[in-house]
Amino acid sequence: MPRLTTKDFLARHYFLKRLWEDANLQNLYTVPAPLEQLDLHQYFQTINPGDERAALETRTTVNAGDRSLPQRAGRAYSILFERFQYVALPQVVCTPTDALPIMEEIGVAYRAVLMGASRPTGNRKVRRGAHQIGVIMKPSIDWSAYARTLLMLAQRLNREEAKVNASKPGTTDTPELKQSK
Repeated sequence: MPRLTTKDFLARHYFLKRLWEDANLQNLYTVPAPLEQLDLHQYFQTINPGDERAALETRTTVNAGDRSLPQRAGRAYSILFERFQYVALPQVVCTPTDALPIMEEIGVAYRAVLMGASRPTGNRKVRRGAHQIGVIMKPSIDWSAYARTLLMLAQRLNREEAKVNASKPGTTDTPELKQSK
């Protein structure tokens, strides 16, 4: 089985990083499953702000902790790159190095196709077409957003419980959510 050379790793790293940063093409990350996206982010260091040496050092460190990560990330990469090649069809893109100079142009064209496909046509009373929702996994967890979500969920459950208790005769106490600071 061929190993990924340093040159190929860096080409994929730059391609995935650029794809992640491009607002028009970022939704291509919905093609792999969420855990496959996480493998891509971990192995290819898509948000690594450092230089090439830092990316290569992190690659070595990550390899030591999870032996199957390179294989999983490689499979997810091939799925993602195959979709990118489909999106870039008018131009032939064989490698990530070929893709880097024309990514912005492809992104703008892809966004135009998506926006054109989402416009309703014909009779507006009849709903036609399928809508797709995809998951884009962030490389790191936003703990403050996670905490806010949990707090909002607890408050909602608390309000619903209070409504149920208020509708029962003879119940006057309502549970209150205590917030710690």
